Amino acid sequence: MKRRFTYTFMLLIFQLRQKWLWLCLWLIGITTFASGYVSAFEKIAEDQGKVGLFITMKNPAMAAIVGPLPVKSASQYSVGVMYGHEMTLFIAVITMIIAGSFMIDQTRKMEENGQLEILKSLHIGSQASSMATNLLVLLHTVLTIILVSGILVSYNVSSIDLKGSLYFACSLGLASLLGASIAYLCAQIFATSSQARGIFFSDSGNIICT
Repeated sequence: MKRRFTYTFMLLIFQLRQKWLWLCLWLIGITTFASGYVSAFEKIAEDQGKVGLFITMKNPAMAAIVGPLPVKSASQYSVGVMYGHEMTLFIAVITMIIAGSFMIDQTRKMEENGQLEILKSLHIGSQASSMATNLLVLLHTVLTIILVSGILVSYNVSSIDLKGSLYFACSLGLASLLGASIAYLCAQIFATSSQARGIFFSDSGNIICT
């Protein structure tokens, strides 16, 4: 059993060196998109903007997209509630797509290109490459949670506390892991990366719609 994961951590370091720029851009992009709109929502919450947005979100069409309102009155629709209610779904979708695409590239596409066969010829474990990719996604997810929650708290908004920031960031982390898991399953079932990617996108769309 242990031989299946031989040299997993060496492959993890290898993938980090190979994909460090892509991973950094992914981390910066998701972190910026997830935590960069607090000031905009503070502007909306001024004067009667909060009331207008609350009425808009009560519309059944909007409720179908972002979910039902978590509060009963406009006075309770604070910046923190507003941000979590309207931003979670959109950022989670992007996070799922990016994580899933990365997983397919590092598994099925590597096998198509012959890179995985070269690695296996070096007597690594049969599951070492997949495990290294999963660990890399997990590491990236943890860093995303820490950065997003930390930046949100740094705005010093009364309705955005540490607990709420962690809930928000963890929901994005779970979306990332879910997308990577679905993509990994598709990569194991289908013969080509294009097939796996197509099924992944369709399955992710069905999950989001439900």
